[in-house]
Amino acid sequence: MFERYLAEHGIAVPEHEPDLGIRVRPEYVVEVQGKCCLCEVKEFAESTNSLPGTGPWGGKIRHKPIRTQVHHGARKLREARDLGMPLVVVLTNPRGAPVLLDDVDDVIPALHGDLVLTLDPYQEAILDTGLNGELTEHHAYLTGVVVLHEHLLPRDGKSVHASAFLPRSPSAIALPACFFRGPHDRVYEFFEDRRSYMCVHPASA
Repeated sequence: MFERYLAEHGIAVPEHEPDLGIRVRPEYVVEVQGKCCLCEVKEFAESTNSLPGTGPWGGKIRHKPIRTQVHHGARKLREARDLGMPLVVVLTNPRGAPVLLDDVDDVIPALHGDLVLTLDPYQEAILDTGLNGELTEHHAYLTGVVVLHEHLLPRDGKSVHASAFLPRSPSAIALPACFFRGPHDRVYEFFEDRRSYMCVHPASA
């Protein structure tokens, strides 16, 4: 699915698991306009489920599949921290597992923490993120997480589109603007002063 995304966007599909001279072999070194990005692709098993039947269930259960895959991908990329490239975990779901990936309001809490409602000194309600954030509590070296979406009706010859979430951690290498910015892709960056993600590259109509 990731290789199809690259091909549809005119990006050369690189060697799978190249030897980078480190202990592990991350899956792809993608090159665009002379710049490189290291990507580790994670796929959800068909049995993965964000919606465990009926009854009460909280964000910890709802977001666990995303957090688990980001955690595994980030741990592998940790070995490549000194290579000088942006490090990105790419989430794919080609088997159609019932995982909540399409809604930004589900992906962001998985990365930055369960949503909590707090009151400021003026008693105004503020929606913020709390505990269990996979990026805020771990893996500060990770540049971002990209979610791939597959569409049954291709647009402009493209059937796979991306949503990129960039926490802009001071410890991570920034992602060049030439990556994951196709006409139907979306890019969200975290702004500390607003305590939220903002869409900096919306998809075209």
